Amino acid sequence: MTTKIKIITSGFVSLFFLVLDWVLINSALFGDKPLLFWIWPGLVTAISIAFLTLFGLVNNNRWITYGFGALALVTYLLIFPKAWVVALAGLVFISLMLWFERRIRSEEAVRQHFSIRSVTSAGINVIIYAFLLSLSLNIYYNTSAEFKANPDSFYEALGRSAAKSTRYLGSEGRTGIDLNQTLDQYIRAETVKQNPDFDQIPEEFKQQYLEQAKQDFFRQFNIQIPGDQPLSEVVAQFAVDRVRATAEKNTELFPIIFTLIILALLRTFSFVLRWVATFFTWVIFESLLQLQFFRLSKVAVEVEKLEI
Repeated sequence: MTTKIKIITSGFVSLFFLVLDWVLINSALFGDKPLLFWIWPGLVTAISIAFLTLFGLVNNNRWITYGFGALALVTYLLIFPKAWVVALAGLVFISLMLWFERRIRSEEAVRQHFSIRSVTSAGINVIIYAFLLSLSLNIYYNTSAEFKANPDSFYEALGRSAAKSTRYLGSEGRTGIDLNQTLDQYIRAETVKQNPDFDQIPEEFKQQYLEQAKQDFFRQFNIQIPGDQPLSEVVAQFAVDRVRATAEKNTELFPIIFTLIILALLRTFSFVLRWVATFFTWVIFESLLQLQFFRLSKVAVEVEKLEI
């Protein structure tokens, strides 16, 4: 098998695992898959990084590199939804992938002794961020599409989560207010606190007084909620309404903010992907070396030095 055929074969194997990875990610994002399904895209991503590393090291042909990049971009655009943010994710990924290949070749060129682990470690963060950034943009597209289709369900889910969180802070010792009491109980307690003679008022006037206090409360916080609901849900509803109002005024900033948040969350798990990808790269390299698909040879290298 000639050298060029081996390089092209290596490129197509890399492309195969990239396409498989994108199919799995697309299925996980836009299909009804359980959380454990993400194990498969994670493993295939690590294998893709391994083959991209080996392809980048053996390929010095610029036209093969750009042709492979163009083919990878076309398959990406065919697999994922047709949207500008998804296309942007593909362009970012391909750009970082080409930078990754150039970086590991540069790292190999300056080393006297070849080490697959050292060469991989020098540039692996670039390709990991390429995967994470493209994934975060696709997650943003998926979430924003659902949000535009049914924003009320998003805010309802946010309200349920907020109410559940405030219950943990519901004890009076933590907040100074018992958030587990109902709104009616809270308004009555506050009314008695502000008017020590409240209990001496005739019952019919008490109800009018409490109703007026409740309406003042609603106007102050611009909410409407039944009086028998826990105060924690009142607080949660107020918080959700504030989020909704802010979101409507700053929708153009949400893509950037959301992408950065998702990227930060995914980055916490990147060390696992880094370790697994480095391990797979070493295993595949050693296997192909034994099969004589690759070979290590000594070559003369010219080095630039600064002189006077």
